[in-house]
Amino acid sequence: MYLRLVLVNLKQDLILGTWKAKTENKCRFLAWLMVHRKILTSDKLQLRGWDNSPICSLCGIEPETARHLIMECSFTKQVWSTIWSKLGLQMHATNLFNGDILAWWETCRKSMVKEQRRNLDGLMYMAWGIWLQRNNRIFNGVYSTVPQVVDSIIAMCKAFDEAQVTQMIMRRI
Repeated sequence: MYLRLVLVNLKQDLILGTWKAKTENKCRFLAWLMVHRKILTSDKLQLRGWDNSPICSLCGIEPETARHLIMECSFTKQVWSTIWSKLGLQMHATNLFNGDILAWWETCRKSMVKEQRRNLDGLMYMAWGIWLQRNNRIFNGVYSTVPQVVDSIIAMCKAFDEAQVTQMIMRRI
């Protein structure tokens, strides 16, 4: 019983960590939705009676589920791999992902040296960028390449960092 309480508290701490991440609220909210498996992907929309394609709009091959969209899609894997490479990090294999995003995230976090862990919050932008690309394809018919998605994610991160620096400067004035 004690171990179960400890594990529940640990999971709650990790979930709360999504709210403490140094990212925009929209990214934190998406991360919270991912953790709770509440992203409105095709499989969830069909359960609600929506008339939509069950196939992933990014790869065009597999059924779209949250797990597929964020971790298993071939397009998504290319985005993750490219960004991790640009950051000089080694990506923990997505094929080891068992559906529990918190466990995978913690495994990635533990594989990094302490100085690199600060970059992990910014990786929430990757999920946000993938979500935006999915929505652009479905709702706007706009198809971006992996390098274009990666560049947009990097631009969002830089804009957020610049805004944070500006806020710090303004507080000191």
